[in-house]
Amino acid sequence: MEQIAFVTGADRGLGLALCAGLLEQGWRVFAGQFMPDWPELATLFGQHPDHLTLVPLDVASAESARAAAQTVGETVDHLDLLINNAGVFRSEAAWTEDGLDVRFAVNTFAPMLLPDRLIPLL
Repeated sequence: MEQIAFVTGADRGLGLALCAGLLEQGWRVFAGQFMPDWPELATLFGQHPDHLTLVPLDVASAESARAAAQTVGETVDHLDLLINNAGVFRSEAAWTEDGLDVRFAVNTFAPMLLPDRLIPLL
């Protein structure tokens, strides 16, 4: 049976490396992509087009998490692994229009959004 993973924060750094490692081991990977213009994830997709699916994802957006989970659920019948890697660090305060600190929204609230929607697949 095919092993299937979803990795958030896959655009660069640890998330990108985790995607690459899973792909090298034969996994099918859904990669949560926040920065579509970032080149490394596109390069990885070019190397693994049959096993890597890029999924637009802003982990701090409930609507984006819902859409990402829907995309996965319409494509596969299960997930074996969720790596909730997305995070943000900024040395200066980064407030949103709603008054939430971006760091708080992404690092504290967001890690609950996508897993909640993916539970039926896990």
